[in-house]
Amino acid sequence: MDRSQLSEKLEADLSIGSIKVEPLAPQDALLYLGGRSLATKLFYDRIDPKADPLGPGNIIVIATSPLVGSQEPAAARGHKGLIN
Repeated sequence: MDRSQLSEKLEADLSIGSIKVEPLAPQDALLYLGGRSLATKLFYDRIDPKADPLGPGNIIVIATSPLVGSQEPAAARGHKGLIN
């Protein structure tokens, strides 16, 4: 696997219409191997537990598995983290 696939994250702020690419912490890429675990980590670090599900303080994290694009069964799965 190309290590560059695990080095960046895209952050979009829909309230102001900005999109930026930010580096992903190397230790996060190694400890949380994509998909559900990385989405949960990013969500946990950013969300206020008391955020209104429909309010501006809420976030959505969408992550893919590191095996996406391979021939592995069920590897083309995406994961999301949100308050509902």
